[in-house]
Amino acid sequence: MNNDNELLVDKDFKIETAEIITVGTEILLGQVLNSNAQYLARKLSNLGINCYFQQSVGDNEIRLIETLKLALSRADLVIITGGLGPTADDISLEVASKLTNNKLVISESELEKLNYYLESNGIIDIDNKNLNYKQVYVPEESIILPNDKGTAPGVIMKNKNADLAAGANNLIMLLPGPPKENTFMFENYAEKFIKEHSEYDIENVYLRAFGLSESVAFLALEDISTKQNPSVATYVFPDELVIRVSYKHKRTSDLQELYDTVKIVESRLGNYIFSKDSYNLVETVFNKLMENKQTIAFAESCTAGLASSKIADISGASEVLLGGMVTYNNDIKVRMLGIPESLIAEHGAVSNEAALAMSTNAKLRFNSDFGIAITGNAGPNPSEGKEVGLVYIAISSRHKDIVEEFKFTGDRQKIRNKACQSAYYLLLKSFLED
Repeated sequence: MNNDNELLVDKDFKIETAEIITVGTEILLGQVLNSNAQYLARKLSNLGINCYFQQSVGDNEIRLIETLKLALSRADLVIITGGLGPTADDISLEVASKLTNNKLVISESELEKLNYYLESNGIIDIDNKNLNYKQVYVPEESIILPNDKGTAPGVIMKNKNADLAAGANNLIMLLPGPPKENTFMFENYAEKFIKEHSEYDIENVYLRAFGLSESVAFLALEDISTKQNPSVATYVFPDELVIRVSYKHKRTSDLQELYDTVKIVESRLGNYIFSKDSYNLVETVFNKLMENKQTIAFAESCTAGLASSKIADISGASEVLLGGMVTYNNDIKVRMLGIPESLIAEHGAVSNEAALAMSTNAKLRFNSDFGIAITGNAGPNPSEGKEVGLVYIAISSRHKDIVEEFKFTGDRQKIRNKACQSAYYLLLKSFLED
């Protein structure tokens, strides 16, 4: 075994495609989440490697052989995660080595590390020690990937079986199954190897939109969505729509095509877009408030503190969130928030006028830059003649006041959540953006 890349593969060898195989019966039974596949797919994408297929297989030699044969027939690099441990059902290394004509030998360096680990942890039982020694075998011609978080090393080996469909021009990388070990090994050792044998990168720009359906976005972007590079894709999340623009490019090329495509998306989706980075809507508002050194306070009725809790979840929220009041009951609106009883009697608690009075008084009570009020009927039944989903959101600043009427659909929790998100979006678009 060796750790010299050029002794394993030619320096001109390029990785363009990869396939991920996750090994473990527990994955097929749904007992554990296949987080390794998700992580590796994301990393490969960022490295400019096309991952067209993923497979999951149980701890069964015959099925693992068939799975590996298929992967080797269509990928330059096959990444196997799981099945490297000391027990009888950890068969990944043995199966992969046998299939690709790689002889397993003892790694003296791994043996020394394992002995130190066993002694340090007081493992002196002979049977237990012998069981662990299975992990010091590696292919004779391979690159060892150290496991700094566990005992089973990872390896990279060449496919030397010319009878396989892809011939002897591809590689197998074996990584441990425990996610912490897998992630650490990939980021500190495996990723460097892949970069050295790939000439492409993928640059991604994520545009985040609020209040925009996927179908409307698709119609607006239909002509550019059919292009392969740069590619445009949309993803629906509970509180936002994400538009991803990806550009695969050689490391020596510029990114002008990517930027041009992003500009097209921005011009067509306009005011719906609130961010071009990894921050969600509430985080974007928080960052703007921090940047402007401004503060907010809430007066909430139907959302009952949900809006203020969203920004309170962010570390450092005390810099911008001064406080809030849950004025669910009309009597509390009058006594604690100072809303005139005559106003509620005339217009109702769910009204334009009530919302504006709530936001104004919240700003005054807390001496904040912005007072934000949410009042409405979240259901499940109409109340005081107000339909389910009717919500008023008001924001008062030191210079102006705004109030808007919304009609949300969904169950009680969805209506409350939509109201909170709409309040933050209204604050961002009406007050915080330049």
